[in-house]
Amino acid sequence: MTKNTAAIIAVLFSIATILVALWSYRSAFLTPYDTSYTQDLYDHSQWTIARSIRSIGDELLYQIAGHELVTTGKYFSINPEVPPLGKYLYGWGIVWWQNARIMSLILFFVATTLTWIVLSLLFKEQYMRSFAFLIFLLNPLVLHQMSVSMLDLPHLVALLMHIIGMLLLIRATNTRTGILAFLLAGVGLGAFMAIKIGFFVVPIIIADVYLLWQSKKPLSVLLGIAGTAGLSYIATFAPYFMQGNSFMSFLKAEKWTLHFYLSSQAQPFYPAPLTALLMGLNRSWSGGQLWSSIDEWTLLWPLMLLFLGISCILWKSLTVLMRYVTFLTLGLILATALVPFFARYLLLVMPFLAILTTFHSVKRNYHYAVTGIVLGIISIQTLLYLFPTPHRFTRNIVEPWQNGAYQDMYPSLTDADKKVMSQKQFWLTAKAFERKLALLDKTVAIQPTYAFPWQSEASSTVTITYHTPIGSVTHSAPLSLIREQNVWHIDWSNEYLFSRFDDIAAITLEEKNGMYGSVVSKDQKRVYAQPMLRTFISVVPADMKNENAMQETITQLTGIKKYSQERLYKANHPADWQADIGFILPVVNESQIDTRALDPAIRLSERPSIGINAEQILPVQRKRIQNSILEKEYVLQPAPGGSLMITYVDGTKKILIQRKPKNGQDVIVTY
Repeated sequence: MTKNTAAIIAVLFSIATILVALWSYRSAFLTPYDTSYTQDLYDHSQWTIARSIRSIGDELLYQIAGHELVTTGKYFSINPEVPPLGKYLYGWGIVWWQNARIMSLILFFVATTLTWIVLSLLFKEQYMRSFAFLIFLLNPLVLHQMSVSMLDLPHLVALLMHIIGMLLLIRATNTRTGILAFLLAGVGLGAFMAIKIGFFVVPIIIADVYLLWQSKKPLSVLLGIAGTAGLSYIATFAPYFMQGNSFMSFLKAEKWTLHFYLSSQAQPFYPAPLTALLMGLNRSWSGGQLWSSIDEWTLLWPLMLLFLGISCILWKSLTVLMRYVTFLTLGLILATALVPFFARYLLLVMPFLAILTTFHSVKRNYHYAVTGIVLGIISIQTLLYLFPTPHRFTRNIVEPWQNGAYQDMYPSLTDADKKVMSQKQFWLTAKAFERKLALLDKTVAIQPTYAFPWQSEASSTVTITYHTPIGSVTHSAPLSLIREQNVWHIDWSNEYLFSRFDDIAAITLEEKNGMYGSVVSKDQKRVYAQPMLRTFISVVPADMKNENAMQETITQLTGIKKYSQERLYKANHPADWQADIGFILPVVNESQIDTRALDPAIRLSERPSIGINAEQILPVQRKRIQNSILEKEYVLQPAPGGSLMITYVDGTKKILIQRKPKNGQDVIVTY
């Protein structure tokens, strides 16, 4: 095979890869931005309600923040810790096309064009440029970026602009070319800082110093580039200053951002980039240090890491430009190791790993063997990634299903299902069923299932265990999945919630409560705490008059903080349903509560619990007694009993759970 033939094959393969990826991700570009849903999700997510059961990922957060930024000009109201440029791009994408991912598609083509320019500046031979370009594209991590509105793709675009500027600068033969290269390098670096993690600029500057020094260019040039970068960064805040804000307020905002990251409790896992590249594994920094597989990983990653190692070993024999690429790649990988790691951060080094792989494989005549691997195993891996298995879909839907966030499951239903019921109807139907069960929580498990790229239907099994006050009941059902526009969806049936769901006429939960235990003295002559009726607070959100005042009142009466309250009545709770909050504190004098001054949303009732007999406790004992109650609550607490029964429309009845109540045990205080 001649080099020209290899180049033609590589170019054709690159074009085919892009076309297949475009077809694979077509749903991302055809689905419009849903303003009302995304705003509702944000208002009830972890960003506004601490520990909310509804969560929002970075991609949708950037869309919301960008739309807010473009339409209102508010820089620091949503996601203020992230610079504005990338969010601006996606915000304009929503305004212009009602779809932020169309902007991602444009950025993808810009990134691939800039990558080709970098390859043209580094390689004289057409076949080497074509081969490196193919390696870059045959990478699921790269292709996936066209379908998501993350900041990594614009980050890469800005980096490539800077690299092109630096490469043109060291070979500039006239003043005009030098000035244009100088400006491109500075603007690219400024844009890089204005998009995402500014810390990553450190290894870039260090690599630039090395390139200028080796190219015998004055290092003072870098000061000018840094100055241009700083001005470019500030320029992204131009609308902020045009609103009348001072430069001092801008500096305060920047100080807050710096403090935000420095005070973060997140702990990086330093080997993360290596485990990701070698084995496709990453360890979570926020979820109990659990290992997870990286979907975008292919055999190409360890192969590219191998050639990076070869570059380090053969450092002295490398050209200045290859040393620069090696230096830059190592620096960026090291930088990703010093922050909480996500696999998508590696996008920044993928063009340079492709360059080093091409340089060494071609130089040592390994290119035909490597080409065979790329066109074989790696192509198959990439193809399988572009046509996802149902398992990749179902594992992402378990969390909202388990949390009862059915409105967040709704986009995963088929188009036919969405024509039958609205998002609100879907949510309320499932929530009403769970309310009748007096559901405490539930666990959902979906059996892993796989399908070939050409298959549009698949089957699995969903198993749900409902945990009620009197026990648990488990339900299993076959789960039907359909691929629509290359995205898997659930072909919904109410049978997934429970057997014969649509035939249920009534659900009856009869609770029989046991008695709480008592806290008594060692000689059992003093009863420090005993079962009694205590005042309990509930809330009907629809009747709320002043939320802040209501929350303050509830905190004073119960000790429950604002965000804990919101998790109970707001995060995923219908506004016209009553939400239980908690008991009034024993130290509160209930007779002094002015019920007329309470917010209309507050409901008071009496419920059995354990109450403290203050007159029996010496002041010096009170705190210790209260701590004893908290520590031994599981002993004092009775196990409720009763029965849970379903009545069907045909009159038949089925007892799901039946249990006798158990009384709580007494606790003896020895002091």
